[in-house]
Amino acid sequence: MQGQPIRYPSIAELAQPMLRIAGMRINPKTNGLHNSVFNSSLSLRKIPEGTEIKVDLPPNPKLTLGRWSPDATHFTFTNTTNTGVELWIGDTRR
Repeated sequence: MQGQPIRYPSIAELAQPMLRIAGMRINPKTNGLHNSVFNSSLSLRKIPEGTEIKVDLPPNPKLTLGRWSPDATHFTFTNTTNTGVELWIGDTRR
C-alpha cells in the first residue's frame, strides 16, 4: 500500500485550534491528531505483476496509510474531514 504524502499543510490547517492531552495534540473539531502527516492518494500494487491499482477516494482526502487484515483480503485507512475521522475498509478480492 502506497500513499502520496501532503508535504506542506496549509496555514489554515496549522492554525486550527488544538487541545494538549497527555503529550498529544488533538484537534477538537475532528477528535483526531493535530498537524499529522496525511496522504492525498492511496494505491495498491499486485505482486508479482507489479500492477498498480488506485483506490477510489472522496474529494480532497486526508488519509492515513492503512493496515492489512491477517489474511490480506481487506485493508483499512482513515480519512480526516472538517468534522471528524472516517474509517474506510477496502476489499482486495474485487
